[in-house]
Amino acid sequence: MTRVGQCPVCHSTYELGEDDIGHVLECDCGAVLFACHTSENAPIEVVCGSCKAEYEADPGDAGEQLDCDCGQSVVVPSVVLRQPLSADSESAWVENAVDDSAKPIDVAVVCPDCGVEYEVTLDDVGQACQCQCGCEFMIVMDESGMISADNVASPELSSRPVVTTSDESKSQSHSSAELHRTRNGASWVSRIGIASVALLLIVSIVMFVFRDQIAGGDSSEQAIAESSDREIVALSAARDIPELSAIGSDDSPHEGTTTTDAADTLLASAVPAAPAPGVNQQSESSSDLVEGVYRVPLPPIYALPTPRQGRPAITIPFNESSGKPPTYEEVFQAYQETVTLKKAADKSKSAADVESYHQKLGSTIAEMHRFHEFAILQSDAESNVATINSVRYLLAYLYFTAGRLAEAAVMGEAVARWGEKEEPSTHEAAMIALAAMQEASETHWGLAERVGELAQMQRLTLLIASRWPVDPQLDLIWMNLGFLYEAFNYPQQAGAAYLKVKDGSEQYAAAQIAAGNALWAAARRKASEDGKPIDDETHAATREILSRGLAALEESVTAISIESISARLSLAQIELNSGHPRKAESWLTGTENSVVDSIYVSGRGRSDGIEVSEVTARHIFDALFAARRQAGDQQGAQDAAAKMARVLGWSPEELASKTLTLVTGALRRAQTQSTLDDDDVAGLIELSQPFLNEGSELTPANLMWIGEAWSQIGLIASDESVAQQCAAQAAAFYRVAITHDDFPPSSLQSARLRSVQLLRASGDPVAALEMTEQVLTETPNVFALQVEAAETLQQLGIESNESSQLVAAVDGKGGGSPVWGWGKLVTTLHPLRWSESGTEAHAELLIRSQYNLAKCRVMIAKTSSDKETMRPILSDVHRMLRTLLSTMDSGDHPWRDRLEQLSVEVEQLL
Repeated sequence: MTRVGQCPVCHSTYELGEDDIGHVLECDCGAVLFACHTSENAPIEVVCGSCKAEYEADPGDAGEQLDCDCGQSVVVPSVVLRQPLSADSESAWVENAVDDSAKPIDVAVVCPDCGVEYEVTLDDVGQACQCQCGCEFMIVMDESGMISADNVASPELSSRPVVTTSDESKSQSHSSAELHRTRNGASWVSRIGIASVALLLIVSIVMFVFRDQIAGGDSSEQAIAESSDREIVALSAARDIPELSAIGSDDSPHEGTTTTDAADTLLASAVPAAPAPGVNQQSESSSDLVEGVYRVPLPPIYALPTPRQGRPAITIPFNESSGKPPTYEEVFQAYQETVTLKKAADKSKSAADVESYHQKLGSTIAEMHRFHEFAILQSDAESNVATINSVRYLLAYLYFTAGRLAEAAVMGEAVARWGEKEEPSTHEAAMIALAAMQEASETHWGLAERVGELAQMQRLTLLIASRWPVDPQLDLIWMNLGFLYEAFNYPQQAGAAYLKVKDGSEQYAAAQIAAGNALWAAARRKASEDGKPIDDETHAATREILSRGLAALEESVTAISIESISARLSLAQIELNSGHPRKAESWLTGTENSVVDSIYVSGRGRSDGIEVSEVTARHIFDALFAARRQAGDQQGAQDAAAKMARVLGWSPEELASKTLTLVTGALRRAQTQSTLDDDDVAGLIELSQPFLNEGSELTPANLMWIGEAWSQIGLIASDESVAQQCAAQAAAFYRVAITHDDFPPSSLQSARLRSVQLLRASGDPVAALEMTEQVLTETPNVFALQVEAAETLQQLGIESNESSQLVAAVDGKGGGSPVWGWGKLVTTLHPLRWSESGTEAHAELLIRSQYNLAKCRVMIAKTSSDKETMRPILSDVHRMLRTLLSTMDSGDHPWRDRLEQLSVEVEQLL
């Protein structure tokens, strides 16, 4: 009888015979398929070969033709072609199925020496390979994109074996024969005990559900969104200090360059546009706050181990034969003889015994296969289902021991699906199929996209759950499947598997925590890929799962453990990401089960408590640090950073880098306030005080950034005394920066100028003048510093009402002081301003000096009691002012109003 089957991959249709049922076939597209009967209950899936439209047909329509909407006729398959070990099977049981769209395309290449064909992918291009014949060749791609094997591999290249294409399908023709005997009793195979061996392969894996996320280091994490490197961002300089933007640059001005720019005010007028150098605002692992939102670290990407070398497959002598098939007794006798030979080989270990056993194993499988083929073709096959299932069960075990994993999985699943569920052998066959699938999966380790075996395990586990819902091993199977999915970096599928573990199971608490962690990892990865925040629904779902698991765990185990640390960390991250910092902190601290007080990192000093990896410790303290920052607890955040440094064994520089984010964040938030009072400033001073030491671990750029931030928040001070405190802090940070060993000499003049301005703004003009004189002693021709010195003397004269200080501001300080005063500044700048090298900056300094010279002389005159002495001075000043005003353009000029006001004042005094 001719039947029709359709490839589920390419949708090609084939005419098949009855003897093809139960065989592994290969489609022209390369898919390995298993031919099986249609089910009386399951609908038949059929795809139109022309338009690819998908339909579901009733089992009764098998073999009939249906009319597609495109006009083509479609034959409903009467044989189901399934992929026993599909690499691109979809996991429809979870909301987000495995995406195999990026699976590498298989390409056939031929060994240039012997002509053997191999399957390779684009990832293999450039790899050195070794053929079975011993020759070496290279996988190459030509300009047209064609991939081929080229005999150019050099001897020093490490060769790697290439897996050949699947074995050719073998079909046998047989003559008709009657089944003369049914199985005598249904339980005889259950006494063999072979399934217990298969089950051990599943549950013997140590399920480190919390492996490298918590304990034992991070050696298996290929890429974790964790980096200690800090992005160096150029400081946005206040406009008084153009050189600051060139710190560390080869283009920065050389020492001695005349600085001509100067500010009208004593405080910086621009907010630093860039973060402090060394604060990486893009670090995925950082717990810094950006606009109040906690950025959770990306989940780890686990590095897959090297694929395990598969067991050598035993040769099976399938021969064409039209003779009488073996009887049931004969194949079972062959099985018993095979078992006896295996025991002898295991005991003696001799090559001869092993070879004898292997030959017997292959011939037994061949004979049993012949019996199976004849059995399913008989007219009374339905009445001999028990016998057929018994043979399939034995075949599953023999195929498994022979290293034929695909065949073992197919036969085991067939028994699990269609066997009597009360029969122990039916359940044991399912265990054999699971073991075969898992072993096959292990030979694909390192190929993250090859999870077809896991999809098969998932479907078979669902079958086991439906047929044996109270199976005591079922929860362990779900845990194992979840672990395997997680190991392949499929957290969504892992979470779905963990959630199948039933309440009341010994594994329930661990499964809930593992599921919550996996689904939280999936949510973080999706948010990163989509560029969208995690939604409230996801927060609520993962929070509920983790809380449920943690409660179940701590109900039986009160002490803190690896599992509870894992759950508490994830819950803290969820609360932070949801905007609940105090709840986040409570998951990590407290008098009982305090995570931060219970952990240590191996080799970092402390060795009591619970060992965690360095990555995990960093994530824990990052979450605590961010929670306290978000809650406004700056001192608590600083304490968290200090504790992190102790646990991780940080150097002072590393601790400074961490707390720098705290200081800069606090200063940025202060800049957004409407006003700043004494209490606000006191808190900021306490926070930034540790950096004000001569051996500060911060870079000069860091220190000056903080100094500028202090100067800017002084602009919103509630009163003059608060503003002076801010300026004093800014000057202090500049002082530490200038004395730093790494301070760039090219920026020294600008930094000193800025320090002088800040000292004056802090209400300490004497200190400002002392610093100015020190600098001018080395470089007296720096006009901007001479202007600052004259203005400082002028300020001292005004505040003390002493004409001697005003005279010094006009004529210079004298006594060997390098301070020129306004008079020399005017006479020096005037010819420079009108020379060919004159600039707008020179013009600005000149008019500024002329105005202050006139103002000082007016104040000196006003202090004189002798009007006759005062009048000539005022007359000279009046002439100078009128001359200046007459030379100015009639349009707006920044100095015109001040000059006119001063001129009116002089006229009144005259």
